[in-house]
Formats: sequence, structure tokens, C-alpha cells
Amino acid sequence: MGGFVEKQSLRFSLAPERDVTAGEDGFVALSAQPWLIIEAWGAFAPGAFVEIIYTASLWDVPVRPVFRFRSGSGSYTDQIAPGPVAGKGVWRGFVPADCTAISVSPTNRPGRFDFAILSLRRVSTSEMARLAFVRDRNRTRAALLRLLQGKRREAARLLEQAVAGVPLADSLAWVAERTRPTDLTAIDRPRSDWHQGPWIHILLSGQGAGKQALKITIEALQAQIYPRWTLILPTEELAADARAFCDDEHVRYQPAGTIAEYVMGLPGTDLVAEVDAGDRWRAWGLACLAEAAMRYPEKTLFYGDEETVVGRILLKPGWSPDFFQAGAFLGKAFAVRIEAVKSDGAAPAASVLSAARLAALPPGEVLPLHRVLLKRREGGPNAGMVTPPVSPSPSRSSEINPSAMIILPIRDGAEKLGRSIASIYERTRFDNYSILIVDDDSVEEDTKHLFKLIKNDRLISVLHNPGGVGLGALCNAATARRRADMIVFLDNGVEILSEDWLDRLLALAMRSEIGAVGVRMLDSRGAILPSAFVLGSGDDGGEPRSDIIVADSPEAELWRERDSLLHEVAAVGGGCLAIARRKFLLLGGFAAEPVLPPSLLDQDLCLRLAAHGQRSCIEPSVRLRRDAPRPSAGEAGAEWFAQQWFDRLRDDPCFHPGFALRSGALSLG
Repeated sequence: MGGFVEKQSLRFSLAPERDVTAGEDGFVALSAQPWLIIEAWGAFAPGAFVEIIYTASLWDVPVRPVFRFRSGSGSYTDQIAPGPVAGKGVWRGFVPADCTAISVSPTNRPGRFDFAILSLRRVSTSEMARLAFVRDRNRTRAALLRLLQGKRREAARLLEQAVAGVPLADSLAWVAERTRPTDLTAIDRPRSDWHQGPWIHILLSGQGAGKQALKITIEALQAQIYPRWTLILPTEELAADARAFCDDEHVRYQPAGTIAEYVMGLPGTDLVAEVDAGDRWRAWGLACLAEAAMRYPEKTLFYGDEETVVGRILLKPGWSPDFFQAGAFLGKAFAVRIEAVKSDGAAPAASVLSAARLAALPPGEVLPLHRVLLKRREGGPNAGMVTPPVSPSPSRSSEINPSAMIILPIRDGAEKLGRSIASIYERTRFDNYSILIVDDDSVEEDTKHLFKLIKNDRLISVLHNPGGVGLGALCNAATARRRADMIVFLDNGVEILSEDWLDRLLALAMRSEIGAVGVRMLDSRGAILPSAFVLGSGDDGGEPRSDIIVADSPEAELWRERDSLLHEVAAVGGGCLAIARRKFLLLGGFAAEPVLPPSLLDQDLCLRLAAHGQRSCIEPSVRLRRDAPRPSAGEAGAEWFAQQWFDRLRDDPCFHPGFALRSGALSLG
């Protein structure tokens, strides 16, 4: 809030610029795009690298802030920074030489928020290069070459990418650098009366519950700044151990066999959580849960991130019901409203917080807090799954004899088309499908000859269109031409590897809550190719980067498991996209104007589906092959796309705001 900023630094203040008001209690966002102008004296450095350190209230769900560098002509450059998930956030980058003002959009959630700039300093090119060399030597060398060639902006972009990511193995140091003290008199001032907030009832699992481990957990709870909590001990032995070192009315014994009945009798707005002996909530952890529960009464499940005693930070993805059903990934840093777990009546104690109950919650009632709330006990289970389950066989749609239409947009490339058709015929078990080739004004004789050969094939038809109308319009016309329950848009040259591919795609695409479905795409060597998009990862508003390279490290275990199982993503693409034809037509199909490249067409479609409550997902058990990734379209259509989806590009609901956007591998931002 403005007063806090001025007290902490005489060099900076934040003033409302658009869709935000400021008062004694902080800022209030009037829309999803509030803007503050940064008034800086002495540190502003156009035409140079800068480092900006910023923070947000611990009671705000962290969002990636967007820094906007404006020129005197009115043009601007936006930079999406990491979310301040550990307390502080750091962005290092280049300020354009013609920049005359800096603004920041700290959040995309209307309502109260607190945000502050803690530091803004100039960074020399040599300092930037040294840091970049430590983190990414290849990009640093490429940047220095661009500098020698006089390509200053390209060099700056490469250095920005090089310093953007901190290796997951350095997560403990990353957290330490970004942790700040809690300030209950200013930026972390309570938003509500904590003495009137929900009670948080914490069930001790009893797993590995020695006296010392129990003491660690109780002492961490006694250090909580939020006062309304109880710890429920399930055995007399644990209760006796607790009485040996504390006499606290917040710690009570409840026989294991009666815990379910006990929970069902509590007020529905209270929260229930579970810990293992030895787990330690951060001192503000329960306050974070309580503040979220009071601000978002429509939410029923709240979860955060975790740290292990060996220094691993486990950042969790956005809520993914399908992934969660495959194997619960919440760990222990979560709480659920009691009304949600008692809605179907009493149940055995072991299932009060069962994965089945939580998986059944409507996705709109789940809120990831993106804060490291809990440190797990030594030897405690990981946040990931122990044994990834086998992907189940697909179930047929409830439709009677459902049909699929495979749409292949092409412009010449007869050899690729022949391979695609042959693989469909040879490796498709599903029998109620057709192929529609959408010809975008092909001119090569080989293509025309192939059209003649397949002219009498009962499964294949060709729709000829004049060139220049755009891929989106072509696909829309093809979809409108023939009826089918499901449409599969397939790039020319893609080959089928999984015989049950259409069965699996159809089973997913026909689910009411599913919009678009993507697959696992491989190249000729078996390497994984991009098939999903990370929103906001494009350079200077260019084409967003696909997929994240997940390293083989303990910190990335959860994300590797996620990649191997059915899971939600913000947008799918990469050469195969399946969708129920009815949903596609009701949405108006692909964007016909402006003419967009394939990757932006796919993302725009998926984001519009999400706006209508339908999520996109990747089914990695369906494997297809192509020679190489889709060629990048650069910045074609990027300006329109960035303006259309500004609020979503900074806050990918399936990723994590603490991760870097522009690093080649999964890394911390």
C-alpha cells in the first residue's frame, strides 16, 4: 500500500494510474487490470539493465506482476515477472532506451491488495553477464556474440532469459533470498478480525509419531500468529506424550474411532487439515489459510506448497482433478471446509480427508494459494505419488455409435499426407471415423495426383478452398461441412502410434467438462515434442513457448509424474487437437479474424473454452509422431493475442507463479 512504500523507501512510491484506488487500508483493484505508476528518483535507468525487488501481502494469492515500460510516443513493452511466492519477487531485465515511465499491474483479482517496490537499481551489463554465465552458459555466449555484432536488443533478451531461472536444486537458497519478515502493522495487516475467523481443526495422522516429532509439531502450532486452531490427537499415548511437555487447551485427545463423528459435528465453515508428527506449519501458515477462507467464501479447498527438511521446495500445479484422481498431490499443506467433507453424511475416520472426497469437489471451489506453508518432517512422504497408476482403458462415450472426423489441413506436402493417411488406416482400432482433407490451394502435381488416387475412397473427402483465407476459417468451414460427434484437427505429416488413440480421445472429448484434448507428440527419435503451452512465456509478446523440460531431480518429481498422466493444461496444440463438434460450433470455431498462426489459434480456442467452464487436458498415453515441431510463427498475431488475453497470460492456472517463464527447463523464477 502507498503509505507502506513511502515509509520503507524515500526513493519510491506507487500511485494509482488506472482501475485502482488507494486508502489507509491499502489498494483496491476495480478490475482485473489495475495499474500503478512507479515514481522513482535517481534509480530510473532507460537503456540499461535494472533489478526490481517487490513484495505483496502474505494474504494475497501471489500473481505474476506485469511491468510496463512506456515510451514518450505512447508505445510500451510489457514484462511478466515471477510471482512473490516466498515473500519477495525479483525481476532483472532491460529497460528500453526510449522509456519515460514504468507502471506495474500487481494483480488480476479485483478487491483489496497490498504491493510494494522494495528496491529498484541499475545493473551493469558485466554484472548481468556474470550472473547469466553461472545460470546458462550457452545463452550467455550467444548474447555476447550478439553484442559484438551490434545487436543490443537481441543480446539483452538472451541475457534476460539466462538469468530468469534458478535451478530447482538451489530451491532452499532461492527461498532464503526471497523470504521477508512478517509485518502485521503494514503490508501484512490482517484483512479481517482473526478472533472471529474460522477454527482450523488439525488431525494428527499418528504416522511416525515419536515424542520429539510431536513436540516439533505442537511448538510450530503454538507459534502461529493465527489464534483459532486445535490439534486433534487420535490415541491416548499421543495425548500423554503431549501432556509431558505442554498444557495447551488447543491440543486435545479424540479417540480415532470417533474422529469422523467429531468432525461431522463441527460448524460447516470451519476448516479441517491433517499433519504428520514432525510437520511444521510456518508461523503465518494458518493465517494464510484463514484469510483465504474469509475472502473467498465460495471456495472449499485451499492448498499451498511445501518444503522438506533436506531443502527441497515442492511447488504444486494448479488444480487438476484428473491428475489428482490418478494420485493425490496435495501432501499435507491444505485445509478443506468441513461442510465439504460432511455433505454426504458420516464416514470412517480414515476417509474424512480422503482423496475421493476431495477429487469430487467442483474445480471452481478449489484455490491454490501458491505459498510455501509447511515444512514436512524428516523422512516424511513426498508431495508426489509413490506409484503412478496404470492409465485405465478408455470407456466409450454414452453416445450411441459415436463418430469422429479427422480434419487434415494441407497446402501441398503429398508425401507427408500419404504417411498420415496410411498410419491412420493401419493403426486405428476405432471404426466409425472419416477423414476430411482441407486443401489450401495446393499447386504441386504430386498433391493433385494423390487427390485423384483417393477420390473414390469412401472414408476420405477433400474440401478445396482458395488460398489466403487463413487456417482458422478453413477449419471452421470443414467442421460445418460434415456431421460427427468429435473433431480431430491433425497436422499434415503426423503419424499415429497408439491404436486406441481415437477411443481415448473420444472418451475425453465427450465429457461435459472437457473442452480440448491434446496428446503426447514424439519425433522420429522418440523425443517428446511440445503439445501444450505455458501462457505468458513468449518473448516481447511473441509466440508462447510450448511445454517445459522437466529435469530428473527430486524437486521435479511431482511434475514428472504429472507429465506421464492425464492432466489439465491451459492450452493444447502441437499438431493434434480433439474436441466435441457441438462444443466447437457453439463456441464459433477458431478465430477467423485476425489471421493467426496455428499455435495461437489453438490457444485462443482453449482460452475461450475455459471462459465457458471447460478445461483442456493432455492424454499422454495417446502417442503420435511427427518429424519436427511446428515451425514458429514468430510474432505474427501476437499483439492481438496479448491484448485479448492479457489477464490470463500472466497467470497460467495450470502452472505455478513461482516458476520461471523463459527458462528452457523447469526452474524457479
